Amino acid sequence: MIKHRLMLSAAAAALLTAALAVASARADTEITTATSTALSTSTAGNIVIDASGAVNITTSGTPAVTLNSNNSVVNNGTISNANVDNGIGVVIDTTAGNIVSPGFASTGSIDVGGNGTSKRGVAIQGGHTFYGPITLTTLIATNTLTGSSAAASSSSMIVQGDGSAAFLITQGTKVTSNILLGGGGIIQNASKNSTQSNSIIVDLDGTVNGNVILQGGLSGVGPGLIGLQTLGGIHSCASDTAAPSGFTCPNASGVSLVTAGAV
Repeated sequence: MIKHRLMLSAAAAALLTAALAVASARADTEITTATSTALSTSTAGNIVIDASGAVNITTSGTPAVTLNSNNSVVNNGTISNANVDNGIGVVIDTTAGNIVSPGFASTGSIDVGGNGTSKRGVAIQGGHTFYGPITLTTLIATNTLTGSSAAASSSSMIVQGDGSAAFLITQGTKVTSNILLGGGGIIQNASKNSTQSNSIIVDLDGTVNGNVILQGGLSGVGPGLIGLQTLGGIHSCASDTAAPSGFTCPNASGVSLVTAGAV
């Protein structure tokens, strides 16, 4: 079921920092059950996938979810485009120009596993700059009676296939803000019986102006599989002197690559 409404859900708002959680003028789209329709923020506005919701497609070369406007995407459920060549989970597409966004956040799953090759879990592309945080993390729930906290859901990403990348920033594209790859981590495996050595789990061909934090762990099996590649460079958020008016760098957004999880 797809519902349109005027305000972000409480769960979505909790995932986005207060300084950046600015609702768009467009009505939000909330996914409460499974849908087989690909979504785009340019038509759907702010997208929230609830824990019970899912965007499940099997379409080559088409992202299940596209962030291509000054809106946000929060995934607490499932995004899937598995068992197909060129399967893509999420694309942040700056082709039309720079995007200033509250960000992309996921405490749910992104699945581009199964058969097929040349897949992308999350890809940032288009040759311009995405101004906003990208966060794969864990949603913490607090018991109001006892005050104790526990993980309610944790992000995960599954990728399988030669020539694939779980997280990709293409050459010439920039992200200005922090990137956190945490939660349950990323698993990427080569195709069955593969002899190819052309897959990279986290491929930063483009530039990051902010911190990159690998917290959830990167793992996989395949010949020549590369865990992390940083060709585009990592710089401080403040170094982006072309940042648009109204954009504010997050706190602690210097020039850091932090590997807190296993690779």
